Amino acid sequence: MIPREQIISGISDNKLILIMRRVPEERLLPLAAALYSAGVRYAEVTFDQCGDPLDTCRAISRLRENFGGGADPMHLGAGTVMNTAQLGEALAAGASFMISPNTSRQVIEATREAGAVSIPGALTPTEIAAAHEYGADYVKLFPSDAFGLGYIKAVRAPMPHIRLLAVGGVTADSIPGFLGCGISGFGVSSGIIDKALLARGDYEGIAAAARRYFDAIKG
Repeated sequence: MIPREQIISGISDNKLILIMRRVPEERLLPLAAALYSAGVRYAEVTFDQCGDPLDTCRAISRLRENFGGGADPMHLGAGTVMNTAQLGEALAAGASFMISPNTSRQVIEATREAGAVSIPGALTPTEIAAAHEYGADYVKLFPSDAFGLGYIKAVRAPMPHIRLLAVGGVTADSIPGFLGCGISGFGVSSGIIDKALLARGDYEGIAAAARRYFDAIKG
């Protein structure tokens, strides 16, 4: 497994985690190739809590085999990790970071014990502080568009030491505002992987969307 600190610093530098959710198996590798060409180096494959967890693990393994090697790999993580069973499955598939929609002390501590990067979800000041106390490397502010930038500024004022990732409703146009509030990075799904583009195999259109996000991040 790649050292935790390398993943943490890489997320801070790259600032974008691509969220792959329910991507058809036949679309997975060409989609990943297009995203890689656009600069995506951090991607999560989400667990479907009502689906087969093996689908997620197989996708992580395939992506890791095809894009996880070399001097400039794509780093793979698992999303919607809500229990330690899913954590174990994701680790076995080669995931190096774990992202959740919620704050679970058990999942956070087990992730850290396994040497992986922990990114739990939280919204309120109490949840954010608790996630950090339990050992989160980043806290996923979710849904980040729920209460506006004023809320984020107010939350960060007493807790500027906690690294926050904005996830939920992030657009290329909204990125400068988030960065101005001190957000450390972003998780993006449908804003880049448009369902209509994916359905017709327009991978260049998806890559172009990813480039717009990177352009916004770079300013």
